[in-house]
Amino acid sequence: MDWTQRTSLLIGDQALEKLQSSCVLIVGLGGVGAYAAEFLARAGVGRLILVDGDKVQATNRNRQLPALCSTEGRFKVAVVAERLRDINPAIGLDCFPFFLEEEEVGDLLFGRNRYDSRRAQQGIGKIFAGDDRKESLTPELSGQSTMVCDFVVDAIDSLGPKAALIRSCLEHAVPLVSSMGAAAKLDPSQISTCDISKTHHCALARALRHRLAAFGIRKGFPVVFSSEQAASKTRPSEAKSSEVKLPEAKFSEVKSSEAEASVKVVPGTISYLPAAFACHLAAYTIKYLISENSSTNNQPD
Repeated sequence: MDWTQRTSLLIGDQALEKLQSSCVLIVGLGGVGAYAAEFLARAGVGRLILVDGDKVQATNRNRQLPALCSTEGRFKVAVVAERLRDINPAIGLDCFPFFLEEEEVGDLLFGRNRYDSRRAQQGIGKIFAGDDRKESLTPELSGQSTMVCDFVVDAIDSLGPKAALIRSCLEHAVPLVSSMGAAAKLDPSQISTCDISKTHHCALARALRHRLAAFGIRKGFPVVFSSEQAASKTRPSEAKSSEVKLPEAKFSEVKSSEAEASVKVVPGTISYLPAAFACHLAAYTIKYLISENSSTNNQPD
């Protein structure tokens, strides 16, 4: 029996075919992005481009899909890719196991060889499906001048690359949806999708609005955010030293404004909130891809 049968019964064969012929770029495979990738794959999206340079750590296990005792130390893109191939063996995957830099956004969106070659220069090599499966999950991008994807899901938690990706998408009319902060929140009923200009009670959204305002961007793209007041943050003294040695660029590890960025904190997180954010991201993406007006970049209702 066709594994997509239940999806087809809900949305119809034509809509399913749209998903199967679509390509979605997902940047960031942490608590939110990995779940979003799986939801899209299970819905039938035919191709995904996955970008994240992080490896699984023990402290990821309370909330992140790829985090298991058996996967610690592995690239998250590799772990997620294995799951997606096990769900849909025919899915197309391009996996980039490094963090997106601000100056590389255009190279990624347009599939320029310069971006793909960075992996080889760093000696990372290709991502494989597992130690005993040696087929490549990362076909080389062609260096084409057209957009490599139909939609972008931004699940980056580093402010600079996040703002750069959004700016480039808006400049080139690439449809996207962006995740705001899922840390220090408990109530999934307060998660919603709205224009960036309507966000509140979200430190990441506030910092992002400030960063984008310098480029004249104050509205015009959808975000998933929580209107819940942030819970108290974990004090550094409450965590073991090994748990706070995280990449310095991650916004979620600093206080709520860029001016306070020198004071490090590790925010608390709960198991279900990132997945709930991912549900909203995936829902928006799927509704866009199957909408009649997707080719004109109209937003879904």
